[in-house]
Amino acid sequence: MAPFRICAINPGSTSTKAAVFEDETQVCGVTVRHTRRELDACRSVEAQLGLRLQVVEDFLAGKGIRPESLDAVVGRGGLVEPIDSGTYIVNEAMLRDLTATASEHAASLGGASCGAAGGARGRSRIRGRPGGGGRDGP
Repeated sequence: MAPFRICAINPGSTSTKAAVFEDETQVCGVTVRHTRRELDACRSVEAQLGLRLQVVEDFLAGKGIRPESLDAVVGRGGLVEPIDSGTYIVNEAMLRDLTATASEHAASLGGASCGAAGGARGRSRIRGRPGGGGRDGP
């Protein structure tokens, strides 16, 4: 049986990390540190999505991994309404919630990255915050 192949995306305040797993084993990964100039040129965290996606696309291409070969794309959770910890399908409601907050954090790009990079046979996912909660919660 073929391994379950996952691309994990972790947008941080000054870096973008991506890794590919086959079942529970990481087979490759990258950390790209962004310069202040790169980030400032975007003018907002939300506007950094293209920059962050390019990192993921270049990483996958450099490793010879076609997005459609992935079974899932997961992203670090962001600022959403309080939800239980877990894995959620990225849908329009979640994308609206991720962009509706007045507070900006790069982690909110995790959901949008899943949706945009989701050549993953329609199974884009985002992980909720460990321990539950959201922008207001515990």
